[in-house]
Amino acid sequence: MSERPNVILYHYPFSPYARKVFWYLRLRSIPFTQCIQPPILPRPDLSTKLGITYRRIPVCAIDKDIYCDTSLILKELGKRFPFCITKTCGVKDLLADASELGAGGANVGVVIELVENWANEVFVVAGRLLPGNLPLLKDEKFLKDRGRYWAPGAMSGTREEALASMRRLFHAVETIFLGGGKKWILSGDKPTVADLMAIWPLDWVTTIPNALSLDPTIPTAALITPTTYPLTFAWISRFQSLCKSLPPGKTIVPTLTGQEAKENILAATAMASELGVDEDDPLGLKKGEMVEVVPTDSGVLNPQRGRLLGLGIGEVVLEVDVPNTGGKVVRVHFPRRNYRITRVEVEGKANL
Repeated sequence: MSERPNVILYHYPFSPYARKVFWYLRLRSIPFTQCIQPPILPRPDLSTKLGITYRRIPVCAIDKDIYCDTSLILKELGKRFPFCITKTCGVKDLLADASELGAGGANVGVVIELVENWANEVFVVAGRLLPGNLPLLKDEKFLKDRGRYWAPGAMSGTREEALASMRRLFHAVETIFLGGGKKWILSGDKPTVADLMAIWPLDWVTTIPNALSLDPTIPTAALITPTTYPLTFAWISRFQSLCKSLPPGKTIVPTLTGQEAKENILAATAMASELGVDEDDPLGLKKGEMVEVVPTDSGVLNPQRGRLLGLGIGEVVLEVDVPNTGGKVVRVHFPRRNYRITRVEVEGKANL
């Protein structure tokens, strides 16, 4: 790599989604810095300093481009830091290249996408199993910010139904993902992105006291344990041990202030290749039109607005004005999947 991309991860340490990206960077020995964010809004390091109103964490800046949604972040990191490059640079990768392993004849990309869908379901079910006595669920600021999703009683269904669903999801790991005595989902001696995509919600929910118990007030009431799902818990433990095995120097990630991160991003000259705007896209949008991007499931109250810079089958790119910089901009990327793009009427003129 003649000029190494500058990577800045905006996150907060206990974000389950951010762990995927944090682990990926650490296990692949990719140099990066971090900008720690509060777990609830507002996040002025993003909104006030960069014009990013999208509410979810993590957000990852790679040079002058800013990527939202973990699936897109990981894909872009894979492009910017291909395994073949890190090998020639003598970098120790603790993740294996999924494309070299195969998946029993199946397309690796399809397997990873299926695993990602499975993991997202695990996270939703896990949310229904959070014990009501968790300090976070008694925090007034947290409930005001995210109560419509996480407050006790906000999610549908009973605890018993959620546990039944979680057992089914653990059963899939035990019999399918790790079937045949595999150590990792795509076999091999090292984990791949497939393991990363699958393990994050299990690493999270298995560390929450009594979350997997029929009665969260009785620890012995747990239905999902290392005894009932030994392969799954051994897999989680294996992955956790791998993360802890990193050399001490690699576990210390430099931290930037919001202002320092902003200055680094705006000073960058390297940018991702232009995506272009697909003229055949059914939305009929044109380059330069003002649009908004929002998730289709949650976070709809915090749209990201910007000028359309790129639109492809799987990705949309906005040009966003950075406040109080005299016209400086950043490019903000979203996946198309699970996101809605709408044309915005600008003041005094409709985008028709």
